[in-house]
Amino acid sequence: MKEVQKFYSMPIYGLNGNRRDKMEIIFGILNAINMGAYKKTRIMYYANLDWKVFKRYMDFLERHDFVEKDGNGGFILTNKGNTLLEKLNEVKDILNINLEHAY
Repeated sequence: MKEVQKFYSMPIYGLNGNRRDKMEIIFGILNAINMGAYKKTRIMYYANLDWKVFKRYMDFLERHDFVEKDGNGGFILTNKGNTLLEKLNEVKDILNINLEHAY
């Protein structure tokens, strides 16, 4: 299992000093799942989100088939979710930013 990066110590602000945008939040959730956090509480913790925001984004990601429940109460990335995470990483590289530590 990959070591999950610890997002909990990062403030809730994004690249420009304002609140994180949707792309940064989605990247944080997908990256947390990809790195090994699969239970709701862990994902929320590592993506540094409160329950209300986390629930809204997880519902969106699940409804659009980016994540799915794994049968053990956890979440995994679907093929579509892996593709989205790869694309977000490409955007991050093109913009020459580090979303994982931009908060």
